[in-house]
Amino acid sequence: MKSSFVVGANLEALKDLGAELLDNEEFEEAKEIWERYLAGRMNVLGGDHKHTLMSLNNLGNVYYMSENFDKAIEYYERALKGKEQTLGKDLPDTFSTAMNIANIYCATDDLGKAEEQFERSLEGYEAQIGKDHFET
Repeated sequence: MKSSFVVGANLEALKDLGAELLDNEEFEEAKEIWERYLAGRMNVLGGDHKHTLMSLNNLGNVYYMSENFDKAIEYYERALKGKEQTLGKDLPDTFSTAMNIANIYCATDDLGKAEEQFERSLEGYEAQIGKDHFET
């Protein structure tokens, strides 16, 4: 039991360090830490666990913030595919990843694809949490 606690504590320390580096816009260092964090999550939880999928999405955020849109969309799409297969297509967390993909398409002026993802997310949010919810 002690070893799983140590692994978990080490992963949380990596996550905190990665977040701090990202806040300070130290993108290269943040990428390295978040990559290690994702590898740890995959090793401990497996690739289909919801926390691993969130880590994929978070790594996409790191690449998005550093304007490496090709890598960002790669991680977002992996996260979206995993969330759809594991968690389901009709969950707010899945919609938020689709929104991240839409933001990439906006940033790269692919407005047709951006609109598709935004509409998909909006329809999903409205169906799941209602039109009057603050997230819609």
